[in-house]
Amino acid sequence: MAEKKKRSLGRWVLVAGILLLLVAVWYFSDSTRAVDRAKRIEGLVLVNSLVKAVENFQMEYDRLPDIGAVQIPSDGPAGEMFLGILTGAEESQRDLQNLRSIVFLQGKEAKDRKGGLVYGPDDRVKAIYDPFGNPYMVILNAKKEDSLVFQYGDQNVMLRGKGVAAYSPGKDGKLNTPDDIRSWN
Repeated sequence: MAEKKKRSLGRWVLVAGILLLLVAVWYFSDSTRAVDRAKRIEGLVLVNSLVKAVENFQMEYDRLPDIGAVQIPSDGPAGEMFLGILTGAEESQRDLQNLRSIVFLQGKEAKDRKGGLVYGPDDRVKAIYDPFGNPYMVILNAKKEDSLVFQYGDQNVMLRGKGVAAYSPGKDGKLNTPDDIRSWN
């Protein structure tokens, strides 16, 4: 009889352990999804701040920033030049575009190249990354056409009446997936 109670108790311990494990998996997977959602929202704030900075520059100077490209990654030499214009900290004083050195873009500093602005040793913004560590791609309507048309992953996007759009691939690093961070719907 004692042997039978031990087996029965052992089964209950096993069942309770499995249930506890399932609850833990559910809890932690749900909290991971919540963290990912919060990071995506943070990314949307950043991408819209970037777009708004370009729009405000355009309103102030009646033109878009010009670095010789219409697709600008938010890191690398082109991104650094572009961000210098938007932060009022252009390197070349000879051909200034932001004549009044207005700070159109500001935000929190990135941690480990994630979720914000990356500063160099000279205190100039060098890059901006989404919360997952991806640079944004900024698309400019340099020809001032009625619609901003560009390739986004494997699809063409047309945004009527827009001068700028920006995006990043989000957590999975792939374009055209539900976790993308985009400045348009």
